[in-house]
Amino acid sequence: MLDSVVECLMTKKVIRVAPDCPVADVLNKLQAYRISCVVVCEDDIPIGVISERDIVGFAFKHISGKGTPARSAKGLMSSSVVTVRTFDSLDEAFELVEEHHIRHLPVVDADGHLVGLLTQTDLLRARIEQMA
Repeated sequence: MLDSVVECLMTKKVIRVAPDCPVADVLNKLQAYRISCVVVCEDDIPIGVISERDIVGFAFKHISGKGTPARSAKGLMSSSVVTVRTFDSLDEAFELVEEHHIRHLPVVDADGHLVGLLTQTDLLRARIEQMA
């Protein structure tokens, strides 16, 4: 069992973008910071996540001519954002990742404002360390 809370493991520096951020700027941020996702926020509240999976879908639409590729973060993001709170247990976070088949969990405070990010890799490392 992972008995720590999310706040102990989360990354506090999260790259975020506004919903109207151009896709080119999103791609530049992913490349410049060498990260696998950005969180789309309105007034510091997460409304979506843009991950590598979303970028692959965007590239496919663009190359194949199927559909209209998104022009902004809002059109590119996965909008069914699943969040976790700072005081939730790592077990709860792990269950969310498994249940929703996601790799990134934005961490929010009691008011729903983005304060961090927890990844599937963070959780797996914690579980492996616990088993050692």
